[in-house]
Amino acid sequence: MDTALAHAKMEQILSKPHSSQPLRTFFSYAILTFLTVTLAAYFLQLCRADISTSFYYCYGGDALFTQSLAKGIVENGWYLINPRLGAPQGQQLYDYPLTDSLNFLIMKGIAVFTNNPAAIMNIFYLLTFLLVSLGAFYSLRALGITPFSACCASLLYTFLPYHFLRGTGHLLLCSYFMVPIVLSFILRLLHDPEPVIPKTNQETKSFFRSPILWGGIIICALASSTGIYYAFFSCYFLTIAFLILFVTKTNTHRAKIALFFITIISAGVIANFTPSILHRTKNGKNPAAVKRAHADSEVYALKITQLIFPNATHRNNRLARFMTHYNANSPLINENNTASLGIAGTIGFLALLIWLFVSTKMSSAHPLLAHLSAMNLAAIFLGTVGGGGALFGWLISPQIRAYNRISVFIAFFCIAFLAYAVDRLLERSSSIRFVKPISLIAVSALTALALIEQTSPSFVPPYHVSKAASVAAKNYFTQIEKRLPPGSMIFQLPYMPFPETSPVFNVADYELLVPYLHTEQLHWSYGSMKGRQGDVWQREAAAKPLPDFLKSIYSAGFRGLLLNRNGYPDNGVSMIRDLSRLLNTTPIQDNVTPYVFFDLAPLIGNVDNKPHSL
Repeated sequence: MDTALAHAKMEQILSKPHSSQPLRTFFSYAILTFLTVTLAAYFLQLCRADISTSFYYCYGGDALFTQSLAKGIVENGWYLINPRLGAPQGQQLYDYPLTDSLNFLIMKGIAVFTNNPAAIMNIFYLLTFLLVSLGAFYSLRALGITPFSACCASLLYTFLPYHFLRGTGHLLLCSYFMVPIVLSFILRLLHDPEPVIPKTNQETKSFFRSPILWGGIIICALASSTGIYYAFFSCYFLTIAFLILFVTKTNTHRAKIALFFITIISAGVIANFTPSILHRTKNGKNPAAVKRAHADSEVYALKITQLIFPNATHRNNRLARFMTHYNANSPLINENNTASLGIAGTIGFLALLIWLFVSTKMSSAHPLLAHLSAMNLAAIFLGTVGGGGALFGWLISPQIRAYNRISVFIAFFCIAFLAYAVDRLLERSSSIRFVKPISLIAVSALTALALIEQTSPSFVPPYHVSKAASVAAKNYFTQIEKRLPPGSMIFQLPYMPFPETSPVFNVADYELLVPYLHTEQLHWSYGSMKGRQGDVWQREAAAKPLPDFLKSIYSAGFRGLLLNRNGYPDNGVSMIRDLSRLLNTTPIQDNVTPYVFFDLAPLIGNVDNKPHSL
């Protein structure tokens, strides 16, 4: 009996997040780090990668925007102001606020070692795998999960399809390492027997000395700076925790502290928005910058089918074809197709739904599972089509629209459930000789199979294609940069609003950032915030007849004109012909890139002395 009690006591000590055996803790994190790095290198085939070229360069879109932010941090110290974009006024991103200060600080730290924006972006992306893995492991240990189960679960959570499918296109969303840490804190708030705040005035001093209190403040402050969606969802789950604690009268003190931490996250978000708030106060609102429709909250909502169905990139060809058919014949298919939980997460998801119907006695015996189940249900209510997100969008604000991104929160609930269940199974087998070692081997094998199932060869970035496209663009813009004096401004056609706009024929959103990414001293017209004076001037200038347009941009100080042929229905043939005739010059172009550059040197002098027919 004494031996059993001693064994139970030892298990209890080892299950704490900060074990009394620091060497054991160190080796746990070291092993997890090794496994995470090894698996990331394997699944991404990093042996084929060129770290100096954006992994997803050829995909364009948001990957180009993120790379421009990294380049702006290198050149200007921070991302909000970039004098080399949005010429002639320069780019200001105050109207497009991002609550990602922590992520940008990490990028700034990487910039100490390299000033290559593509390398910064790639290193940050790879670093997110390790950060998510360590964050999940710490969180699961804080919930009492043993190191073995926590390690297996952390790997499953790190290598979700969500992580790969977001990629560097949605790079900041890959940085979800604070999600499990916040959720574990909320779950501990619900059921951890350790006191969080005092119940009497005499304990006020101990309240302010409480490591849990200050740890929670730090966690919430960091969570407020890793993206508005993760901050918003964190506040939502804190609200759910408050309601559970308040309505059930389980612990009104903890209900109050849940509200307190909502305030901390909100204050952190406001702190991130402060530069934008001050800019708006000085220059007025700009509703044109970021427009959100009320219907977006349903267009970009979560679909349960996409959680439990495999992804269209699945290794199994039959399953991949099934999902391709589903996507082609179902409505509202967009970025929400990144939500697949994989086979392991799906089992956890279904188990959490079933747990809603178990007896109160069983729930009392396993409070963590009861709270995971309740939180999972709350996540479904908010995220699913026509759910709480739609209500919030129509009744409060449509600015939060992509509710499918809550899938990474759901994934943690599901995988934490599995980790807890595995622990209980291993605990029961520990007293039987040879059974526990066999069980450990079986769980390891199942984890490996689950990792293979939820990943795919298609997750490997197109390194070769991206490298070729990047080198071709670099070679082209090097010619232009050598031809013009440093600081020269170049106007870009076709005109495209910034940010978030529809493609102009075959020119995708943010594609006009490519020239900036491959030059060091030239200034480019694209990137002026839509709705502000600079953007209005560009739009009006581009709409003028060609001779008047040339006169306008030259008078404004532009010394070059860059055309992207893909932005015209005839591949720019007529525009190139007319510009060549008006300027009496031969443009710089090649057969590899879609760019055509015109030097405005023929307009030197008084622009009123128009050359030729200008």
